[in-house]
Amino acid sequence: MTLLEDEEFLLVQQKKGRRGAMAGLDMKLNESVCCRRNPPKKSKKEDGNSKASGYSRAPKNNDDGSVYWDLGARKRITVRDFKGSTYVDIREFYEKDGKTLPGKKGISLKAGDWGLLKDMMDDIDHALRSR
Repeated sequence: MTLLEDEEFLLVQQKKGRRGAMAGLDMKLNESVCCRRNPPKKSKKEDGNSKASGYSRAPKNNDDGSVYWDLGARKRITVRDFKGSTYVDIREFYEKDGKTLPGKKGISLKAGDWGLLKDMMDDIDHALRSR
């Protein structure tokens, strides 16, 4: 099923007068589908660093000096050094005692592996669109 077919299915489910268990979700689904089709226009003051999008392009620094970017509420992309090698770390974080700590879920890629992943991005995007 393609993304377009998914959207069409959701639109049919939202028709007025239909019977079903999804009635309470209609407003959320409608907002979700409408925002994808007609994304809100940015004001002249907004730029790519908006927190509303869930991530920020502006890099931040950890206490250890490594650079990171927020990717949603609890995910980060961090560039760090460990035992003489540079890694790109994509990981979920959690809070404990007021501190933000890295969780188990994530992956650390050496700089060479990161380059391979970047080279594959077009193929990965194509595979996602074809589903």
